[in-house]
Amino acid sequence: MQIKWNNHVVILYGKDKDSQVAQALKHHIEREFHPCDVVAIDNVAYTNAFEGFLSTMAYRFCAKHARWILRVASEKRDKRNQQRIKEQSKTREVVSEKDKKKKSKILRVVNIIKRFDPIVVICTSPTALMLAIRARHELGRDLRIVGAVTDFALDPAFVQWGADGYFVENPEIKQKLVHLGIEAERISVIGMPSIRPSYEARAERKRTVGITNDLPVVVVDGGAYGTDTIKEDIVLLMRNKRDFNLVILGANKKLRRYYMDLPEFSAGVIILDKLDENVLDIADIFVTVPNSKSVFAAFMRGVSVVIAQSVTNQEHEIRRYLVKRALVIPSRTPMETLFAVDELLKDPEREMEFKQRGSTYAAMSLKDIANLTPRLTGRGEHLRLKHVDSDTDKK
Repeated sequence: MQIKWNNHVVILYGKDKDSQVAQALKHHIEREFHPCDVVAIDNVAYTNAFEGFLSTMAYRFCAKHARWILRVASEKRDKRNQQRIKEQSKTREVVSEKDKKKKSKILRVVNIIKRFDPIVVICTSPTALMLAIRARHELGRDLRIVGAVTDFALDPAFVQWGADGYFVENPEIKQKLVHLGIEAERISVIGMPSIRPSYEARAERKRTVGITNDLPVVVVDGGAYGTDTIKEDIVLLMRNKRDFNLVILGANKKLRRYYMDLPEFSAGVIILDKLDENVLDIADIFVTVPNSKSVFAAFMRGVSVVIAQSVTNQEHEIRRYLVKRALVIPSRTPMETLFAVDELLKDPEREMEFKQRGSTYAAMSLKDIANLTPRLTGRGEHLRLKHVDSDTDKK
């Protein structure tokens, strides 16, 4: 009896940020490219757990007490990456001499490659992409490495000359990569990898989160910052809540107690730990900080989005992209957030306008998954990514 093993594709992703994207990529690749097994591995398996813990704690502290540090750090990081891109574009070196000395950081990725012997490694974060390129150089293996930019804006850290190709969310990111020196034929616009949600009865999901009336639902999410960056916005919404339900998302116990102790806290205000499908399925309006994944999830469900101020450079670019395309209503102050929510609640035509814009964008993005490369097999062949159709460029 002869046993034939399937080819492996490995996805290296961030557990907190890209879990759903990794699941969607796994679903689409296994469906389109048979025989092929996709192995999704989160960053806990290939990064130092202690360093990750310290980084998370430092990030949370800065988000709460010193957001200017996050802003300055992001600016310096982008400047370093821009300088690196400028210097490496002259030599097109895959791995610098400085990187070759840091072998200890790539050992886990080396072990992953040895174990699964993949034909393609897809990386959803700049760190994973950098580690995968170093690991391949260390092993001398014949495999293809793809950077998956699953955000509305490009993080300059993604620009690596050792990458064989890129999956990107929109044509604007493709244009920026080309401008920075990446060949256009190595870039494929695949939209935001997603799986269409399966809806249950809206009334049933409302009861699941504790809502028993027919009033509109406004969901407020502070993303990685909890609700520290939009605390005043939430208090103002609580104070002026009359004809809608308010769902506040935040796992921080101290902050939850803070809201519950306010005199404005009343019936119709619900505090939940995290954002999930049940919450977005019942939302009419979504107030959030710039976050590509949660905003796109709202678009898929036809939810109008009000986007608050950004902190880091990456968030600035995401916000700029969404506002430039009139997909969201921007807010700079708590009062503007209140006015935006009030406008959407009182003007059905305005609310329907933003729902349709978001839904249309999501539908076009979901179609772009057809641009996944048709050549995931063949170890002797270069990974070829299809050119983007003219219809995609209109997105």
